Amino acid sequence: MGASADLSLCTLLVRSHLRIDVVCRGPVLYHSGVTPDTPDNGTRRLLRHGFRLGDFDVRPLSGEVSGPDGITTLRPEVMEVLLNLAAAKGDVVDEDQLAHAVWGSKGQSRARLEQCIRELQDCLNSGIESLPHVRRAIEGGYHVVGSLVPYDPERTEIRETAAGYVPASSADGLRGFVRELRRRRVFRIGAMYLMAAWLIIQIGETTFPALHIPDWVMSLIVVLAIIGFPITLLLTWALQLTPDGLIVDLPHGGNDGRWRHAYIVGFAALLISIPFLGYYLVYPGDTPPSDNGAVPGRPLLQYASAPENSIAVLPFSNLSESSEDEYLADGLAEEILNVLVRVSQLKVAARTSSFHYKGKNEDIRTIAAQLGVRKILEGSVRRAGNKLRVTAQLINASDGFHLWSQTYDRGTDDIFAIQDEIATKVVDALQLVLTEASAQALTAGGTKNVSAYDYYLKGRAYLRQPVSSETAQRAEELFENALTLDPDFARAYAGLCETYLLWFRDARDADLFDKGEEACRQGEEMDADNLDIHLALGRLYLQSGQFDLAEKKFDEALSINATSVDAVTGLARVYEESGQPAAAESSFGKAIDLQPGYWSGYNDRGTFRLFNGNIDGAIADFRRVTALTPEGSRGYNNLGSAYYRKGDLENAASAFRQALEVAPTRSTYSNVGTMSYYLGRYEEAAQAYTEAIRLAPDDHRVWGNLGDANQQIPGKGREMQEAYRKAISLAGAELLINESDAGKISLLAHYHASLGDTARATRLIGSALEDNPSDADVYYTAALVYAQAGDIDAAVTAAETAIGQGYPDFL
Repeated sequence: MGASADLSLCTLLVRSHLRIDVVCRGPVLYHSGVTPDTPDNGTRRLLRHGFRLGDFDVRPLSGEVSGPDGITTLRPEVMEVLLNLAAAKGDVVDEDQLAHAVWGSKGQSRARLEQCIRELQDCLNSGIESLPHVRRAIEGGYHVVGSLVPYDPERTEIRETAAGYVPASSADGLRGFVRELRRRRVFRIGAMYLMAAWLIIQIGETTFPALHIPDWVMSLIVVLAIIGFPITLLLTWALQLTPDGLIVDLPHGGNDGRWRHAYIVGFAALLISIPFLGYYLVYPGDTPPSDNGAVPGRPLLQYASAPENSIAVLPFSNLSESSEDEYLADGLAEEILNVLVRVSQLKVAARTSSFHYKGKNEDIRTIAAQLGVRKILEGSVRRAGNKLRVTAQLINASDGFHLWSQTYDRGTDDIFAIQDEIATKVVDALQLVLTEASAQALTAGGTKNVSAYDYYLKGRAYLRQPVSSETAQRAEELFENALTLDPDFARAYAGLCETYLLWFRDARDADLFDKGEEACRQGEEMDADNLDIHLALGRLYLQSGQFDLAEKKFDEALSINATSVDAVTGLARVYEESGQPAAAESSFGKAIDLQPGYWSGYNDRGTFRLFNGNIDGAIADFRRVTALTPEGSRGYNNLGSAYYRKGDLENAASAFRQALEVAPTRSTYSNVGTMSYYLGRYEEAAQAYTEAIRLAPDDHRVWGNLGDANQQIPGKGREMQEAYRKAISLAGAELLINESDAGKISLLAHYHASLGDTARATRLIGSALEDNPSDADVYYTAALVYAQAGDIDAAVTAAETAIGQGYPDFL
């Protein structure tokens, strides 16, 4: 950013890019470029359009990686390392070959390559369950591990076109009118309306006679369905959902008066129908409202969609003197949950969802509403020597009253009896009449060996920790110990199966896959209705790319528990990775329907939508995440990323500021500063960059950002020079370690040019372009340097090259 007119012209020609979840620059940002051809050029070209590696979405053209912890932007050379490893399809790539493919020279510093590998491993090992990453081979070199699914660039373009990028002004003639209908989703909404209306009518025809509902109710439903259809189409055409809510989007041109007349007629029909609709919803049949204003037979609104026999088992509190007994409290709650899952008459919230509330002082009503259940089971465990005190209570979420509560003072040998009694008492309190299969399921797959059970619970505790080779190995030992004491302990096989699944995700060792599959099979033979085994097998096959087998196992899991969110989400992942985006979207939606108040489903679908062209849908989902988890930064960071990709800088800045309030880190301060800079709020940008420097005083990029911001503020010339000199000092020190880092060289050139040393800046940027002629970020910085040097032709050429190599072009 220069102060001259030439520099202002350049900034109109070049565009910018924002890093998410890592430090990003304001005026000069990183973006993945294109490296010279390699022997596997076709595969690299295909992968450059994007690919899925395990649970991570990789977008080389934007430099972004999306995983369980949000969206991260990799440095260009780091992304190039990943791209070359992915193109090798799991084969080991020699270090010299990798350096030659990325930097064009085998003599590059090994430390530079190792730094790139470390950054990749840090990025791809985030989350509670470590996911596929880059590993070093024993014989030397590196290879990428994980199921690798390239994205189809042609299908991506189709999705983006269908997502609504056709401007309203293009609707001219019949073809344009049809295109406008598609853009406004009139066909889609109309089809969905007809399907829903048909389904409701079919259900009514089947159930109303048995329920003795008057015939006129069915007639009313049909009439309302008919009246509602044109109104729905009219509203779909007229209204558009934006991040700021619904807005009226009328067609432009000479026919506005005719359209407005149609809208008036449609809205009049809608207003006329509302009183009748409201009357029959509030007064079903001839029943008037009761004296207290409540409508008989209608549940509280927040629990209206939850089945009557729905329950969540929260982690039990550990009241023992030793924190080492935490595994016992968590394990007992988890085992009770696993037992209740087997009861077909119950809808049980998923374990991952329930354990999200561990250690949180949330209101019972809030938890129940978020998990979509009506009952909550909570408790506590206290162990003193060989004595146990277990307290359990079943709570009705709608009023907070206890349906059942009991304290058990027993010896540790009676832990099985306590577990079975609690499960039985819950069933009794809910007045369930169990089938023979459900009654047998309450005790299936267990053990009577106390020591084996203790080993098992300790193994489960390790599975709840972040996965590493150490935790996985320890869990394996504990489950093996349990099976040594009781070879028929089916749940221990299930634990062993899950251990190998998580270990396989982390290490990508074929032996671990085989061990996991064998453990699952043995457990399945002993306990065919164990939900965890089917889920583990489904995830195992998903990770290995065996999508048909994965789909089969998730379907089997749903046959055991039709409301398993984990199984539905697993199917969504299968469809996503196997190239079935419509089915994936539908399954992500079903997972949300099962737990409409829980944040995870919205975050999963939002991430899927963001990388499949539906940015508005992603924004809606991430906004829901922030509403459900206002104390977390994940939703705000992802929301800011979505707004930025849309080009809505105001809302992006707002989202990043909220993330900053929740988690003040270097990256959040830098992101806020970048947004402020692009919005022309240079003093705010300088303040944010100053805070980022406080947290990362040795980062030359943040100092350079501060110099750029101060350059735009009158009277800040001295501060600008100090910031650039500091950036030059830090960048120069780093180049002593790796003198061929084109990215750092280009930024150093920008710093010198900003201080007026354009001769040195021009030499440096020429060297950077020579070292890395296919890096879009280097060309972007070159455009700035040439503009500062007064060479507008060179600046325009560099800017065009940067955009041609994938640099964002929407600001």
